[in-house]
Amino acid sequence: MGDEHILTLTTVIGMANQHSAGERHARALELDQQALDALTRLYGEDHPTTLACANNVVLDLRALGRADEATVLHTETLTRFRRTLGEGHPATVAAASSQRADVDIAPVPF
Repeated sequence: MGDEHILTLTTVIGMANQHSAGERHARALELDQQALDALTRLYGEDHPTTLACANNVVLDLRALGRADEATVLHTETLTRFRRTLGEGHPATVAAASSQRADVDIAPVPF
């Protein structure tokens, strides 16, 4: 596989989720940002997995008291969710209500 394979990246996101749940937000942000950078480069800003990861970065930033950065990224990410997936999509609803996104470990390839 490799560091930028989609399964590796979704595993990194899962690890970030565990760190966040354990109140280790700085480590969660580091992992989520690593995954977000790679996903953006590989799949673009509007890919559903990229959007889910960006939403998690928003929550990491908020947990670390970086509200201004979080607000800007949240607004951008939520706009992309709505445009890409639609207002009523479960992922859009979760992002709008500031819920951390879990990412499937076996995403559908395209």
